[in-house]
Amino acid sequence: MCHAAGFGVHCRLKFSWNTLAWKKAKLFLTLREARRPALFRARLNMSEAPLSPSLRSLRANVFAEELPEPVDTTPRDRDGFPLTARRRLKRVGELFEDIDTGQRFKARKSKDGTRLVPVFSGRVKWKTVDGFKVVKLLLSCMGREGEYKLWSKEKDAEMTSKEWIQMGMKNTSTPPIRHDICGEVVTTTQLNKLQTGGRAGCSCHNPHADANMWKNKYDFVVEMGVSGRFKVVTTREEWKRDCTDNRYCPSLQCIDCGEPVTTTRLTNLQQGQKGCSCHNNLADANMWVNKYDTVVEMGVSGRFKVITTREEWKRDCTNIKCCPTLQCLDCDKIVTTTCLANLQQDQGLGCGCRNKTEAKLAGWLRKNLPEAVVTPQFRGPGQGKSATHFDFHLRFPDGFQVIVEVDGAQHFWESDYRFDLDTCKRDLRKEEWSTIKQRNTSIIRLVQEDVWKDRYGWETFLMHSIGAARKVERARVFHPDAPEYTSMNSAYFQLRAEKRKRDAKVASDTDAGSSGESEDGPAPKLVRSM
Repeated sequence: MCHAAGFGVHCRLKFSWNTLAWKKAKLFLTLREARRPALFRARLNMSEAPLSPSLRSLRANVFAEELPEPVDTTPRDRDGFPLTARRRLKRVGELFEDIDTGQRFKARKSKDGTRLVPVFSGRVKWKTVDGFKVVKLLLSCMGREGEYKLWSKEKDAEMTSKEWIQMGMKNTSTPPIRHDICGEVVTTTQLNKLQTGGRAGCSCHNPHADANMWKNKYDFVVEMGVSGRFKVVTTREEWKRDCTDNRYCPSLQCIDCGEPVTTTRLTNLQQGQKGCSCHNNLADANMWVNKYDTVVEMGVSGRFKVITTREEWKRDCTNIKCCPTLQCLDCDKIVTTTCLANLQQDQGLGCGCRNKTEAKLAGWLRKNLPEAVVTPQFRGPGQGKSATHFDFHLRFPDGFQVIVEVDGAQHFWESDYRFDLDTCKRDLRKEEWSTIKQRNTSIIRLVQEDVWKDRYGWETFLMHSIGAARKVERARVFHPDAPEYTSMNSAYFQLRAEKRKRDAKVASDTDAGSSGESEDGPAPKLVRSM
């Protein structure tokens, strides 16, 4: 016989029961179904087979008191939707429709369950305000409210619609998206993937970058240090607080050379890469920090002078990617973008001597404008890694100054292999900085191929533009009437057309409003005969 407890009663069950009754009782005793009366009731009533008096007595004792029905206390609106619901949806065929906005969604199954994906009737113009709203809607469907945000890395804050428009997004673009839970800013997820229901590819959704796995492996890394000859300086509390995934860089100290290391990832430690001077032959910081005299000697044969002082070198030189300030002895150009690796491999200084078109223009300016002080690579807006430069700055004895820029094909055409939209946007920022924000200095733009091939009278255009720049009351941009600057397919034209539209929304009238000519339009005109 068997004894079952749980309801304050004892039951004697005999093996002489019919088979079905025995199976029901055994299921009850084994799984302790007495704690789930509703399920037990369903199990007992699933057959019409007669029950023994003992089993009927057990059921009567178990269900002598019926459980009360649960009461729904959730506050709801007059249509029956919870007041806390983000959307009020109704089913329309296989889709769901928001009864407040009319936006339709489809249900998509994922590893995290079923979630909504917005459905759009036509193509999305991503670079517009509507495109900004679409992305916000897509992100709101990926998690709780505000879990995913478009992020501005420059301001370290949520992106605005104005900043979005300036980025000129398209369906293959990868906007910066911040996940509030892990704090990571993702820049690898394309818009077309988001539109089809994909997620932002942050670490907490990447099975190969499991944050929790490494968060609990502090002791494991300490043990690695015994065989790897390094000490973990990061404390256990700092590890738990800061470790997010296998890309985490803890503070270490090499036991052999005593050098502190803060740039080695956990993945590199797994591969036996410690990252200190005695284990790093490619990017050895200490090797280069003591080689100031070696680089000075390289300048003797390479025809350049090291402007960076010895103190600045020791302070700023961290590895082979360091870019000291150099000056070419042939063209006097200041260079701040050539790293030590390029100097070591004799890849050139990156000055006008190596850029034949700029070298040609520099010689022409010094020959034809001897009264002007010609400064190549004139410092523009930005600092540090974001610093910019203008090709040439001219200062005349009367104080008048003007900037000359030489633009290659990569500044205009997306088909050029060197094209980079960020370069085009940087050109626009430099123009605004020079003509409006800081210096009130006009800019004259020339097509690189015209200068190199001596075509379309670029010399005459340059001289006339310098004269015209003296007469204007407000600084502006002068450029030839060439397809590079006027074609609708040119990135230069597209960015400035978008800027004029934005300005028109802010101000009702502009300087170009009366004549229909843009502020940076061609004057004087150099019309090509194509």
